Amino acid sequence: MASPGTGWGARRSVLAPYFVFNFVAIAVALSLLSFAAITIGRGAIERNVKAQMESVAALKEQHIHEWITHLSHTSFWISGDPEIRSGALVLTGSEITPEQRLEISSFLRDEFQRAVNLGDISHIALMDLSGKIIVATDPGWEGLNRASQPYFTGGKLRLFVSDVFQSSLLGQPAIVISSPMQDSDGVASAVLAMYVDLTELSAIMTERAGLAETAETFATNSDRLLLTQLTNRPGSIFETVITGEGITRAVNGEEGVDLFVDYRGEPVIGAYRWIPEYQMALVAKIDQAVAFAPVRDLRNLVILIAGGLFAAVLISGVWSVRRTTRSLSGLAAYAVRIGAGDFSAAVSTEGENEVALVAQNIKAMVDRLHQTQNELEDLYNAAPCGYHSLDAEGRFTRINDTELRWLGYRREEVVGVKRFPDLLAPESVEVFKQNFPRFKESGAVKDLEFDLVRRDGSILPVLLSATAVRNDRGEYLSSRSTVIDYTDKKRSRLELETANRSLAAANAELEAFSYSVSHDLRAPLRSIDGFSQALLDDYNSSLDDTGRDYLNRVRAATQRMGHLIDDMLSLSRVTRTEFKLETVDLTSLGFEITNELAAAEPDREVAVSIAPGINVSGDRHLLRVLLHNLLENAWKFTRKTPDARIEFGRAFTDEGVVYSVMDNGAGFDMKYADKLFSPFQRLHAVSEFPGTGVGLAIARRVVSRHRGRIWAQAEPGKGAAVYFTLDINEGGQANGEPLDAAAG
Repeated sequence: MASPGTGWGARRSVLAPYFVFNFVAIAVALSLLSFAAITIGRGAIERNVKAQMESVAALKEQHIHEWITHLSHTSFWISGDPEIRSGALVLTGSEITPEQRLEISSFLRDEFQRAVNLGDISHIALMDLSGKIIVATDPGWEGLNRASQPYFTGGKLRLFVSDVFQSSLLGQPAIVISSPMQDSDGVASAVLAMYVDLTELSAIMTERAGLAETAETFATNSDRLLLTQLTNRPGSIFETVITGEGITRAVNGEEGVDLFVDYRGEPVIGAYRWIPEYQMALVAKIDQAVAFAPVRDLRNLVILIAGGLFAAVLISGVWSVRRTTRSLSGLAAYAVRIGAGDFSAAVSTEGENEVALVAQNIKAMVDRLHQTQNELEDLYNAAPCGYHSLDAEGRFTRINDTELRWLGYRREEVVGVKRFPDLLAPESVEVFKQNFPRFKESGAVKDLEFDLVRRDGSILPVLLSATAVRNDRGEYLSSRSTVIDYTDKKRSRLELETANRSLAAANAELEAFSYSVSHDLRAPLRSIDGFSQALLDDYNSSLDDTGRDYLNRVRAATQRMGHLIDDMLSLSRVTRTEFKLETVDLTSLGFEITNELAAAEPDREVAVSIAPGINVSGDRHLLRVLLHNLLENAWKFTRKTPDARIEFGRAFTDEGVVYSVMDNGAGFDMKYADKLFSPFQRLHAVSEFPGTGVGLAIARRVVSRHRGRIWAQAEPGKGAAVYFTLDINEGGQANGEPLDAAAG
């Protein structure tokens, strides 16, 4: 019989490997499970925090744009105020007494100060066209000249928003919004400049609703000079140059979200982007220590629980090992399913042992992740536009409720079942086949038109934009596609195209008829004129003075009718002639035409002024006809004017370049202006100024073929001005329409 010591030692030698094996096995299993849970949790948190920071950065940028837009509206309101505009016109337009200047300046300064008191604006200044500040909320600025500043040169022409620059007047970075102060004719007489109060920018950036305690957003200029308050370093605005990876990437024009080290040397998760129109860099970030706190807590908890489990294994033996193994197996399966995105997986959290505690904490973490995912899913599905994703074969892998509702399908009928071409009209299938391979290569597409076929067979026109998702090797995985309902806009566009085609056809038919009738009238008129001349030549001795007068009148009438027919044919040819696009030097044409007019009437003295360097895109022949008719009209209607003067020039306005032909001749009453560009309409007697009344009608048709606009202003006895615009691009298109269609 063996001694107790020997027996116990034997049992110990048998049990020890078993316990060691189970101890090691459980340790390994628990370590793997913990590592998987922590890795999955960390990855999910990192993705969610990145998405949150990217969303915060985008919202901050949008808020900045909306704020600047609001201030631009304020600039329009101030520059358009009748009393302010009237005061500015008086200060810049005529000689006034010092008392009047003081009174008007005081009034404008008070009005500007009222606008400043409303907030968001720190200073307002009014500059004359030389750039000199004539009124400012800070009187010390008055008399300074800002002619070299971009906000002055840009503000003379249109509403201008500067980028962030170092203001010598403020001694700090600034944004200036400027706009022209215009008189009743739309001519700029002064420039209004508003200095934006950048403290509101700090308010926008430091608004932390929904953000964690260490989350921070800030903005800098292109030199990385801080423009907004820092949460971690108050009072450093306009004084601190920010360092760190995120701001450096943003200043270099990059946009993204990543893990990097910030200006404090702390690791953070942050989004960064560059706003080019304001030369401003923006960063939204949160400390990694805070973002990954749940993972760190879980890790510490797992370590604590593991120690307890190891002790339990040593004490409880085989039964405890087996029981714990079963629990860990269930938890591992749960973690795997969660890692695969299956949030419907269940795990037992009953009991008070260490494994149950791990399960409870993992489940709590998963529940929080699931809640965040549900919130994002709600935003995805409730969006006012459609969203979907396609795999490399064009098959749907995801689609939101909005797009499903538009199409009338259930999700299970689309995801994993249908390819995008299955829902397209035949014409759109070809568009998809041409563009999808290019999209997978380029990684982006914008505003492609497709006709989707709903379940009921009806057509849904949409605009689609998408970006590609790639793996680490750059291989295409899926698309992120945004779909916008294009029904109303497409209907309007098609109706407009139909109307344009109908109008072009009607115009062509009318012009052909006019050409045919005009041509057929020539023969009988030539006969009447010829036989009248024959009567005068052959029977002159048989005719008395009255008969000869009658025949001369017949000849004069037929010749005038011939001129009218010639003008009708000219009017028809302007529309029917082939349009040949080229660069045309209107300055040279102007000199050529006025030289011809002067040669025809060498005794007349007319002062002609033609602006240099006027080059346009258009049809040279048609533009010569246009310019000849306008200059000939000006030449004709200044015939009775001493010191006659004719000017051809251009002006740059908000609607583009406006060309003009002006004279100081007879002029006309503006109440008849609606007749001016109609064929055969005259505002003066033939005996006073000869002509058929077709010249300006031809001019209007030429301008129409160049997709422009023509109008006139005049006053009897003080001359007239004819203005016109030309809108032809380098591709020979007029606002996207064929040139011949534009002529209608």
